[in-house]
Amino acid sequence: MPCNSDYMQADWREEYSSMVREFLREINGGEFNHSQRHEYYGNRGTLDKDVAKLCAWCSAHDVTKQSLELQLWWRDHQAEDAKRMAEESEQRHQDELRKKALAKLSAAERKALKV
Repeated sequence: MPCNSDYMQADWREEYSSMVREFLREINGGEFNHSQRHEYYGNRGTLDKDVAKLCAWCSAHDVTKQSLELQLWWRDHQAEDAKRMAEESEQRHQDELRKKALAKLSAAERKALKV
């Protein structure tokens, strides 16, 4: 039996990158086909930069004039951003509480707690 590439499935980052790059193509006026992406594997190395670029564009434009797929991506992205920002805010709050609590301890108490 000859060799084949059945095992070469794109992982989630590659698939997501492909989708984001397709949306970037869309907002730049290029032709797009969401059911058959141009880059099956996307570009994992630029994924975060590409998402930031798409997010910035969506923040500054009326996304309702774009494809339904992009509108859904934007809705989900905003929800995830809000969730991440809330988690980061809570972490900063916890860090500040910890810092204040540790400041109340003597050097001997901090040493006993190994902090």
